[in-house]
Amino acid sequence: MRVSVAASALRSAGYSSLLAGLDDLSMRRVELSVLASGETVGLQPDGWPLVAVVEEGVARAYRAGLYDHAVVVTALSLDGPAEDVPDELAVGGVLSALPAAEVLGASVVRVEADEGGRLLGRRRELAAHTAGLRVAVALPPPALGGDDAGALLEWEEDGLGLALDIEALFRAGDPGVAWQALRQAAPHTRCVVCGVGRRDAGGEGTPLAAGGIDYARVAAILGAEGYTGEFTISLTGGEAGGRTVLREDIAYLKDVLGEW
Repeated sequence: MRVSVAASALRSAGYSSLLAGLDDLSMRRVELSVLASGETVGLQPDGWPLVAVVEEGVARAYRAGLYDHAVVVTALSLDGPAEDVPDELAVGGVLSALPAAEVLGASVVRVEADEGGRLLGRRRELAAHTAGLRVAVALPPPALGGDDAGALLEWEEDGLGLALDIEALFRAGDPGVAWQALRQAAPHTRCVVCGVGRRDAGGEGTPLAAGGIDYARVAAILGAEGYTGEFTISLTGGEAGGRTVLREDIAYLKDVLGEW
């Protein structure tokens, strides 16, 4: 397991570019967000220009830039489909990101939200398109923690898995239910995001180490089920902490995961 940082966190922290943020934090593993237009942030030394990585030629040129800067793309993330978007278009949006992820070397296309489990309901279709690829689709989990949650996770599609938002699991308020949910999700987990929505009592962003979640235990549960992917740091909802929080989070998670 390794530590990664979301490109959106670097922008929220006020860095002048993706590369500037990675350099300042001594990080080289990053999750990129892909817009509905198929664009993601470019690799210029200054600014946040957009590049259409769903075009194969552009993606290959982008990959050459990644090599030049020794940057590893750990995942591509997508917004969940809007309520008024038909299921076919929602599925198509995910599928369009798969070739780009393959070219860029990302192991996962992560969908950030799946209201009503619409994409989960089309999981066989999604998984069929990952055949022969090194890329998996990771969806937000269904409601976990209940007695019937196990049945919701009984699938056989190799190219599909879960994207875990650790804070979301623990925000419900019952730690026992949260740990049960984590154990249910662990065998199916393809990527992990940390820091989404974290705030202290005053509404400020707070470091992961001060959030009350035992990340060492989280890592142990996931590792026991064979998870070897990233723990990706996000600032969504906790932007006020900025660079200080990012630095603390990176040091904390590297210590938890034994990454040196």
